[in-house]
Amino acid sequence: AVALTELASSRFSVLIGAAGTGKTTLLKFLCRAAPIRQRGVLLLAPTGKARVRLQQATGVEARTLAQFLRPNRYDEATQSYRVIGDIERYSSCKTVIVDESSMLTEDQLAALFDALSGVDRIILVGDPSQLPPIGAGRPFVDIVKLLTPEKILANQAHVAAGYAELTIGSRQKGAQRRDLELAELFSGRPTGPAGDEVISKLVEGNCGDHLRICPWNSPSQLASLLPKIIGEELGIDENDVEKSFALRALGGNDKNGFVYFNFWSSGPAADKWQVLSPIKGEAAGTLILNRLIQSGFRSETRKRAQREDRRFAKVAQPMGSDGIIYGDKVINVGNHRRYSVFPKEDKDGNEPLKYVANGEIGIVTGPFKKKGSNIRLDNLKVTFSSQSGYEYTYWENDLNEDRRLLELAYALTVHKAQGSEFDKVFVVLPNPCRILSRELLYTALTRQNSRLILFCQGEPHKLLDYRHLSDAARRLTNLFEPPEPVQVGQRVYDNKHIHRSRRGELMISKSEVIIANELAAAGVEYEYERPYIGKDKTRRYPDFTIEDADTGVTWFWEHLGMLGDAEYERKWKLKLEWYRDNGIVLDGEGDGTNGRLVTSSEMDGFDQNQIVRLIKRIKGQA
Repeated sequence: AVALTELASSRFSVLIGAAGTGKTTLLKFLCRAAPIRQRGVLLLAPTGKARVRLQQATGVEARTLAQFLRPNRYDEATQSYRVIGDIERYSSCKTVIVDESSMLTEDQLAALFDALSGVDRIILVGDPSQLPPIGAGRPFVDIVKLLTPEKILANQAHVAAGYAELTIGSRQKGAQRRDLELAELFSGRPTGPAGDEVISKLVEGNCGDHLRICPWNSPSQLASLLPKIIGEELGIDENDVEKSFALRALGGNDKNGFVYFNFWSSGPAADKWQVLSPIKGEAAGTLILNRLIQSGFRSETRKRAQREDRRFAKVAQPMGSDGIIYGDKVINVGNHRRYSVFPKEDKDGNEPLKYVANGEIGIVTGPFKKKGSNIRLDNLKVTFSSQSGYEYTYWENDLNEDRRLLELAYALTVHKAQGSEFDKVFVVLPNPCRILSRELLYTALTRQNSRLILFCQGEPHKLLDYRHLSDAARRLTNLFEPPEPVQVGQRVYDNKHIHRSRRGELMISKSEVIIANELAAAGVEYEYERPYIGKDKTRRYPDFTIEDADTGVTWFWEHLGMLGDAEYERKWKLKLEWYRDNGIVLDGEGDGTNGRLVTSSEMDGFDQNQIVRLIKRIKGQA
C-alpha cells in the first residue's frame, strides 16, 4: 500500500524488484484506481513479449516503444530512435508506465520523454540487476541509483520519494525457490547466508523442485547430454521421439497419425521451454545448439522438406541459413510492419497488429499442402506466442543473408531472451566465458516460471567468480554525474557503481568495504569470502577469514546486514548451526576446535564503533 501511494503521488518514479516480487500485480491495482483509470494509462514495453505480458497482467492495452514512437521518433529502416522537438507530442493518457526499463537505451528514453507532453506521472518499472541495454548507456540503473535512499533498515518499507522497491518474493511466501535464491547471488545485492546454502546444494546436486544441475566438461559431452535432459524434462517418448517432441514441445496436433501445426493453437508452445546461452558461436553457442536440437528431434521432418521431387511436397523446403522448416521454433529479428497476415480479423472482430516486434518467438505453422491443394510452398507462415491466433507470412527473400528476419529459436542468447519468460529454461554456461557477467547470469537465471536446468561446464561453485564482474559498472556515463574510471585487474569500472576496498578487492556492499578498510588500517590480514569446506564437504563463504599466527586461532567474521528480516534470520540460524557442527563457535561460547566466529549487524544502522571493538577483540586488545 505504501509503494502504491508513492507511485500514485509522484510525478516521476521507479518501481523495482526481482522476479516474482509482484511488480505487475502492483501495476494492475494502480491501473484500476479510479483517479488514474479515468485520466487514461499508456503502457509501454521495449519488446513484443514484454508488451503482451504487461497487457495480460494489467488488463490494459499495451504497446511496444517502437510502435508508440513511430514514425517520427522511431525509424523502422534504420531501427534508430531520435529526438525531434515540439512535433506531435502525446498527451492523451496522463499516466505513462514503461515495463522492463533496464532494456532502455539513452536514445530510447530521450525519444520517449521528447514524445510526451502534459502527463501526470511517468513510472519506470524493472529490475536494475538485469543486463544493461544493447546500446548507449544504462539510464535505468543511473536513475535508480539517483533515487535510491541512502539507508533503509531491514524492517522498513523500501519506499522513498519517487522510489518503490518490492522485496518479498515467492520464497518468502512458503515455497522455497532454489532457482531464485541462486539468481539472487548475482543481483549485486547483499544476499546473506542464503547464498552459501544454495551453492552447497548446487554442488551436491540436491536442488529441490525448481532447480536442476547438469555438469559437463567437453563439447561432445554437452552434445549428448542436452538432448537427453530436454527429453526427460519435456516428457518426450523415447519410442517415438520426433512425433512426441512435435506434440509436447512445439504445440503440434495429431490427426490421423500426422502432426499438424495450427495458427489457432500452436503459438503458446513457444513459451513452454527455452534453451539459453551467453554466446552465439563455439560449441556451447546458440548456432550449434539450434542445429543440435533440430537434427536430434526433427530429422525426419527435415528430410521430407528436402525431398527433391517437389510435385509431392507438402511443406516448404528448408529456408534461410538456419534451414527453417515446418513446425520449427523461430524468433523474429527486428521491428517491422507486416501486412501479409491471416486471418484479417478474429472471431470477435479484432484485427491483427500487422506489426512484429524484435524478439517475438513463435512456431512455423504453414504452409502445409493438402491433397488436391495448389497453395504455394515458397514461404513460411509463423504464429507468434505474443499474437496467437494469427499467422504472418515470411517470403524467401525475408530469410536471405541480407535480411534474416527469422532465425531458429530452440536456443537463444540471453540478450535476446531478456524481457521474455518461459515455463522451463535450460541455461548452458561454458567456462571460461569472456562475456559472462553477474548481470548476464542474473538475467539468464530469472527467465523461468517453474524450473531452471543449469548446464554448467566444470565445477558449479566457480560461478561465484562472476559475482563481482558487472557489465553496468563498466559503462562510463555522465547522465547525472561524471564517472570515476578505475582499473581493477584487466577491467575498467565506474568507481561510483562498485564497492572496492583500499586493497582493491571488489565487494558486495559498502558495509563490507568499511570492515575491510578498518581491518587493513589495524594491520589485520584477512581473506574475503574464502571458502570453508565442512566435514560433510559442503562449502560456506565467511565474509572475512582471519588467521592469527600468534595464537593459532582462526577467526571468521560474518556481517549480518539484514537482521530484522524474518527469512534472512531463518537462513542465518541454519548457517550458525552449520558453523557449530563444524567446530566453529560464536566468540564467548568457548574454544571452537576449528575457530571462532564474530558477527556485526545493522539493526539500528551501521555502527563503526562496533567494528572497531570487534577488531580489538580479534587482536586480543579487549
